[in-house]
Amino acid sequence: MICDAVQEPTGRAFRVNKRDSRKLHNRKRRIERPLLPRIWPDQPRPMFAASNIQYEISDRARGVSTGGIGAIHFLARRVGLIGVLDKSLHLPKRHLPYHESDHVLNIAYNIMAGNTRLEDIELLRQNEASIRRKLWLGLLRSERKCAIIEAARSRNGIDARANLISMAELLGEERYRALDRRPKYEIETQEREKRENVKERIVKEKEYENIRLKSEQVAEFMYRPGKCERD
Repeated sequence: MICDAVQEPTGRAFRVNKRDSRKLHNRKRRIERPLLPRIWPDQPRPMFAASNIQYEISDRARGVSTGGIGAIHFLARRVGLIGVLDKSLHLPKRHLPYHESDHVLNIAYNIMAGNTRLEDIELLRQNEASIRRKLWLGLLRSERKCAIIEAARSRNGIDARANLISMAELLGEERYRALDRRPKYEIETQEREKRENVKERIVKEKEYENIRLKSEQVAEFMYRPGKCERD
């Protein structure tokens, strides 16, 4: 589905997919949400909590080039730096909501992210997700050793172009191995009792077609994009 055309200054018209427009709208709304007027109570702890920081490799999620700041903040909390800042400095009378450590570390992390001005903090705040294309292009050709691109065999996958689909389908069955997905989290106490799958029960009762995933396989093969000189 295509939304209304948008006019460029050059006079040419281009169209934006409705789904993409909705994604952009949602991202903008998430960025603006923290700026909405809000009456904060006095906070007992710093706002920079570092309580939900975890790192995963090759997950289909948005990411920023400054993601390592999370690990640095986690270290600052473990060694007691945050507590020392809050005890040594006495800036705001009430924490509505930020503490002394929040203000200090906000400036410090801005510098660690490669920025030089306070205005850059706002740029980072608005950068919900970014890629490192400029950094890649800034490397010497000899330094561009390897880039990993994931593609799905399914036609509904990420960048599943016709040539990639045909290459995947020509692979022999012996090239595939079972895909071992890591659990989303580790059970620290004991596994909870699973609830009844009401949806599946209704599907069976009404004798609908019930499609279940039994297994997943993955294979690797060399690929050279059209504008690249190496695989």
